[in-house]
Amino acid sequence: MPHQRCRCYFSLQDSVATTVMVNDKEVNVRTITVEDRTGKVKVSLWRNIAAEPVVLGDVVAITNIVVNSKRYNNEESLSSTQFTKIEKKL
Repeated sequence: MPHQRCRCYFSLQDSVATTVMVNDKEVNVRTITVEDRTGKVKVSLWRNIAAEPVVLGDVVAITNIVVNSKRYNNEESLSSTQFTKIEKKL
């Protein structure tokens, strides 16, 4: 199935930052919850993108993310890639 692109804006509802070990290296990860009129989803922002200056209440578009293949607590979630961009709506 080909990738579909859209510019969807979400309201940032929650944010938790932590450091995890990946291949014996500490890696920054920030899990945010975003919401639009259709529902909420958690997005894990890895490495450099975890430091993006977005705060609760910001309205953002997030591009180049992937759906995680495993569900946690029976919920779908998304993860950033090396190409992920976050754009704040002004």
